[in-house]
Amino acid sequence: MRWMKLIERYSLVKRPTLRVMNPRVGTSIIPLDIGDDQLFFQYLTNKIHSLHFEGTENQLKTIINKLQDTKGCTVQKMRMSAGRGREKLMLLHLKLADNVEIRRLIKLS
Repeated sequence: MRWMKLIERYSLVKRPTLRVMNPRVGTSIIPLDIGDDQLFFQYLTNKIHSLHFEGTENQLKTIINKLQDTKGCTVQKMRMSAGRGREKLMLLHLKLADNVEIRRLIKLS
């Protein structure tokens, strides 16, 4: 078991992925790159059930910071808390330029 963790830690850098769960459509797994902030924004504004981000906390924060630059939205609240086991929860509260507010809970694993 320890060998697998060492291999995962020091192997090639993984791309962050976003798992989108919708009860009607099912689960979608979307690999994200550096310039995929527009795709991430579409899933934030869409009426979906839950978002699971598989990657580091810094990768998610850079995607959100790029959203601020491209969409002109402001982050009202971005708070991290501990979830069950090893996962973390991010409470994200965005305010868009046309005074629309987006509040999402994103699970980080």
